[in-house]
Amino acid sequence: MARPLWHDEVFTVWASRLAPSELVRVLRFDSGPPLFYLIEKPFVAAAESLALSDATDRLVSFLAIAALFFAARRLPAGARPRFLWLAASSPLLLLYSSEARAYGLLALLGFVLFRLAARDAPQAAGRAAIALVAAILSWTHYLGAVLAGSLLIGCLVVKRRRAAAAIGLGLVLFLPWVPVLLSQPAAAMSWIRDRVGVSAAGFLASLGGSVRVLPPFGRPLPEPVLWLACAAGLGLLVLLLFLRPMDADARLGLSAVLVTLGGIAAVSLWRPAAVAGRSEMAVLPIWLWLAARAGESSRGARRSVAAIAAIGIVSSLLILTSPRASRPLAEVPARLESSARAGDLVVATANFYLPALLARDRGRLGGHLRAFPADLENHPGWFRSEAPSENDYRQLAGEIARTAPGATVFLLLDPPYWTPRLRDALPARGAPARPETLSYGILVVSPAR
Repeated sequence: MARPLWHDEVFTVWASRLAPSELVRVLRFDSGPPLFYLIEKPFVAAAESLALSDATDRLVSFLAIAALFFAARRLPAGARPRFLWLAASSPLLLLYSSEARAYGLLALLGFVLFRLAARDAPQAAGRAAIALVAAILSWTHYLGAVLAGSLLIGCLVVKRRRAAAAIGLGLVLFLPWVPVLLSQPAAAMSWIRDRVGVSAAGFLASLGGSVRVLPPFGRPLPEPVLWLACAAGLGLLVLLLFLRPMDADARLGLSAVLVTLGGIAAVSLWRPAAVAGRSEMAVLPIWLWLAARAGESSRGARRSVAAIAAIGIVSSLLILTSPRASRPLAEVPARLESSARAGDLVVATANFYLPALLARDRGRLGGHLRAFPADLENHPGWFRSEAPSENDYRQLAGEIARTAPGATVFLLLDPPYWTPRLRDALPARGAPARPETLSYGILVVSPAR
């Protein structure tokens, strides 16, 4: 809990402070639906009013993952310890239980929808609950809509038409957001560059008890561990596919897992969506439930569960003992917060604009804040990898030239942006620029004229 927030978590905090109408406007230039940010809003407000750490905003994810453990109560007595072992040893659940992102809540809601849909002939109240959870799931994360669609297909396959109709109603309730979804820029997801093979191997590794560790979480796990997990995941998948007899609940759960992961990969052919080490959160609890339950009738399944739990324990220990990358880029240097005053100009680039924006909105950063390049102000949650254009430099030079006499210009820069072209814009103020190299960036101060 002591580690600083990273960029996506800072976006969660910043977006959760916005009014609903402003949040919708911001998301038109970003990605994702709005519900998770609205759920986070009271937690963010409480943390700020009580002067608590921003890490408090991870509580939603922690509570969601913790709630999954209560699913064991609905399993047969012999399957309960297997589910608890699998959940407790899962490195994927470990990682996302302490992230101020939607994935923990996605996992919980997806599992709840699965269990509701698995009921025989749900009555009116049950169908209403299914529709409501399907809608909430879809409004929380786009992966939730994919899972809901997969469960709808699965319900039709196992002839649970009432549940299928209720899920369909929940998806209809998501339709008002679709125009915003279609207007969101593809560039917001351009950082996703997973190849199909990488995604498939990562998915199998997560099903087999390990995880592809993404850069914000630290160092990758050793490849032998991942390949062993892939083998374990594939082995259990084959076993479940051929396990007989397979009841309707198992067929529904297995189809949800396969159609969801396959659907995510298929959507990626149109727009990047599959991220191994993250996407699996939509179905992981369902998979663990299937594995634990299969052990009731199959010795092979029990052995597979033991192997997957062992791999999970090893993977989790490696993650916990491995140095986790510090993310100071999510913080504005204390010197800048204490020095910038009204009338000063603060310019921030890619990794620094969003944290500076949050600091300004909280009243901790004085002066006029500007992004470089300027279009970053429209989408602070993501940034392009291209170099600034000549027009970007001209706009910045104009901003600097218009700075009032007696004001100071502060540049908070990712190192690649400290270029000769940018240096040329500062001497025009008649004062030398003093660059200070930070461990993660450059703070350039051009004193008052």
